[in-house]
Amino acid sequence: MAYQFPAEITQQIVRCLLHDAPVYTTVKEILKLRLIDRQWNRALTSTPLKCRVLIRSVNSNPEPLVIKPMTLSPYEYPLVANCHHDTYADAFVKLDIPFQLWLTFTTLQQLKDYLKGLIGASVGFSSVNITDVIVNASKCKPIKPYIDTYEDTFLDEDIDATIGKTFLLDLKHSKYGTPPIHLYRAIDFCAPEYLEMDEAETFYQEFVGLRQLLIPVPDRYFLDFTSLNELSCLVLGFMSGFWDAVTDFQPSLKHVWFREFDYCNQRWSRGDPVPFKFKLKSIQLSAFAQVDLPAVDHFMHLVRMDPVFRENMSELETIVISFQNDHPYPSLVTTTAMTEFFDTFHEISNLRRFVLVEVGDKAKLRRLVQSSDWGKGFRIIIE
Repeated sequence: MAYQFPAEITQQIVRCLLHDAPVYTTVKEILKLRLIDRQWNRALTSTPLKCRVLIRSVNSNPEPLVIKPMTLSPYEYPLVANCHHDTYADAFVKLDIPFQLWLTFTTLQQLKDYLKGLIGASVGFSSVNITDVIVNASKCKPIKPYIDTYEDTFLDEDIDATIGKTFLLDLKHSKYGTPPIHLYRAIDFCAPEYLEMDEAETFYQEFVGLRQLLIPVPDRYFLDFTSLNELSCLVLGFMSGFWDAVTDFQPSLKHVWFREFDYCNQRWSRGDPVPFKFKLKSIQLSAFAQVDLPAVDHFMHLVRMDPVFRENMSELETIVISFQNDHPYPSLVTTTAMTEFFDTFHEISNLRRFVLVEVGDKAKLRRLVQSSDWGKGFRIIIE
């Protein structure tokens, strides 16, 4: 007779798999463990799957739901990662709800009960817990008074040019049947073209509950959103003078993703660096090889050469590097170059994980990481 683990050990293994499975591992792959024997089947049956849910829209033709293991990257939109929440989730689920059904939900518990049944039936887990519900503000109407976490993406086509000047003020006053502005927790703002300057100047400070902001051209609004006391995650396009103005950000800021790294810092070039109010927990940088000096190269130079910058990064736990699959980054072409690349980051003493995303040959890179000592002191993760 084959040896069996004690039931509590089997359950703990399942729990660890749900917590730590790589993002390329699907929930259904984990469920295959139930085929081993009855004990593994019972362990999977009795272990609840903890899900964070995004309700994408309310419509008459819902798309199939999408479920994936939890990412470690703080930048996945909207507020996907656990670092943005007080609760822990194993998986992130995106789904739509039929309009007539949406009208019937009068309490948050009714909505969660529906989500539990829907997700459980889809993935085969008999026990599902809903940790958080995030709702798209413009596509889930009528709004529900018991929902307190909204997100939205504003695209150019969402804004009629004839109402451009008053769009933001109308949003503030819920003219479009949208939620109160203080309930927006995440915004992907892609429509700067129609905004008048006087309106933009008073816009972001109204989003007092905002935690995550994606903005492609932040120059015009920069000083306006530095005052938000709950903003913890910024995804920026090119921002000239970012590091000169960064001292205005509040201590809540923990995660920044630069599409392009603002290397030309005037205060540093004058030998007059200024400490930040905040300490970043993570930073994401691009490593596009077709750019002469990718953002990651600028960052590495400052880590090597500038002690003030290293001090400002002293609490950094996670570095995320995004690549472009068809343009190999020079520092990841040869084993020697890769060793020098990772050695640079040992200068950051608190670093715990190094996440590589959009890498071309993931399997090859994983094999190289496993056979090397590049990750001494921190974990290298390839998503």
